[in-house]
Amino acid sequence: MSRENGYRAVLCIFYAIFVIAFLIKLNRLNELLLEKFSGVSPVQLLGYNDKQPLHFFYWAVTYIVIGGFLFYLYGRWLTHNCEEPFDCIVFIACIIIIFILEVCIIKSINVPIFQAILSAFLTAGFVGAVVINYYS
Repeated sequence: MSRENGYRAVLCIFYAIFVIAFLIKLNRLNELLLEKFSGVSPVQLLGYNDKQPLHFFYWAVTYIVIGGFLFYLYGRWLTHNCEEPFDCIVFIACIIIIFILEVCIIKSINVPIFQAILSAFLTAGFVGAVVINYYS
């Protein structure tokens, strides 16, 4: 493995460490939110602990965007910079790891934070549509 490709593999490892730590914290928050806010309005859920669920949503979107970019880069490196079979195996492993982590982020943020955000946006959209319809 060339030195440059070694750095690329380390990039995947750092991404995986950060995302796994984030997923552990997100799982704890999800358990707490499901326990405390069952049947409560989405606005109260999103305002919990100084809007902590919104911060987690922001980081989830950030990690998804970074993961998508890395997924693209590793695919490109796989097709253009694969000089040795070991490099190809490492790049394929990185692509699989990133894909699995992306799916885990999406699955973990979906309950209950994303549902609360979606519910708040739908409610705001409905109220906005009623107000616009009333005044036009």
